[in-house]
Amino acid sequence: MALLLGLMIYMKTEKCSFYIFSSGNPCFLQVNLKDLTGDFFHDIEYLKQESYKLGGGTYFPISVVESWISSHTIIDSSIVLSDMMIS
Repeated sequence: MALLLGLMIYMKTEKCSFYIFSSGNPCFLQVNLKDLTGDFFHDIEYLKQESYKLGGGTYFPISVVESWISSHTIIDSSIVLSDMMIS
């Protein structure tokens, strides 16, 4: 469900970054938005394939937030979607 909602938000934004996360190593991946086609069903399958690169679990990837802070990234909004409780 989180991938579905994230893809819907992505399709309606002017500019964004899209991350998927889990507790594995690596604990998060930034999705290459150039690989998304605009075909909803293809893009969901692509995101599911990307998610298989991560482990299971629900620890929040604080390292991605730390990288935004250290690089002085300007963020207007941040939305976190999860299908489980985040630790």
